[in-house]
This record gives sequence, structure tokens and C-alpha cells, in this order.
Amino acid sequence: VKEADDDDDIASHEEKILRKFSSGILFHLVIVAMFAKGSIFLAKHVVHAAAMADAKMKSVKSCELFTLSVVAYALLMATICEELQLSIEAGALFAGIVLIKSPHVPKVLDSIESITSVFGGMFLTSMGTIISPAFVMSHIGTIMLLVICIGLFKMVLVSIVLNRCFDYGITPSLAVGSAMAQISE
Repeated sequence: VKEADDDDDIASHEEKILRKFSSGILFHLVIVAMFAKGSIFLAKHVVHAAAMADAKMKSVKSCELFTLSVVAYALLMATICEELQLSIEAGALFAGIVLIKSPHVPKVLDSIESITSVFGGMFLTSMGTIISPAFVMSHIGTIMLLVICIGLFKMVLVSIVLNRCFDYGITPSLAVGSAMAQISE
């Protein structure tokens, strides 16, 4: 009898946990859906309004207003996503996906081209601040071995995929594989 009561307690406890878990997932799905609808609404209206205002100012040859609105939209989506306890990257990614669906894609790409080098420089500078030169010098052999192994692995992988899946010859697939081996982040 006592064992049956313990089983009932465990079952009811598991049901409570399952109910709490499923309601949490449902809540987050609703939040994500509301975020998606809101960001699509903002992209349609704010970015479109900025594009129209920029088109009216034909006397100014640059498109600072449009660039500012695109960057502000991406940062706003990243911030909102962070406040919803999602990642900042997810918000920026979603902003990019929504902007790609807009009719102003060529203008968006043209307007942010000038600031990509600034953000690239900021990224490389921030990477330089977290790398310890003393650590690099004391582990230079291991680092070089890992870099060479990863590069060779990527070259072989790309070459095999191109050769087997896309019927490229050995020479072109090795050439593309060696060119692609250096690409990483």
C-alpha cells in the first residue's frame, strides 16, 4: 500500500513538472510569435518610411537617414530579443531575415556597406584585447599544429564534397578546398 502511494506521489510530481514545463514552452512560443509579428510590423513601417523620406531628399546624395534607420532597427530588435531572455544574436539575425524580405534590399545592402568595415575593425580590435601574447608565445607549437590540422581537415572535406557530390575533378576540388580552408571566423 505504501509503495502504491509513493508511485502516485511520483506520478503527480512528474505531472506537475510536465505541466509547468509545457506552460513555460508555450509562454516562450507566444512571446517569440509576438516578437516576430512586432518586428515585421516595424520593418514594414519604419524602414519603409525611412526609405520614402530618403527618396524625397534627392538634393542630399548620401543616405544617412536610411542607414541610421536600418542600424537602429537591427539594434532595437537585438535589444528587445535580449529583454525577452533570448539572445542578442537571435534578435539581430531575425532583423536581418526580416530586412531581406523587404523591397528595399539593394538600398539596405548599399547603405550598410560603409559601416561593415567599421564593425569588422571593432571585432578584430576586441579579439586583440582578449588574446594574451604571453600565452600565444608559450603555446605557439600547439597553436600552429591545431591551425594546420584544422586547415587540412577543411581542405580535404571541401574537396571530397565537391568531388563526390558535385562531380568536380580532383584538381579543381583541391583548388577550391585549399581556397576555402582559410575561411573561418
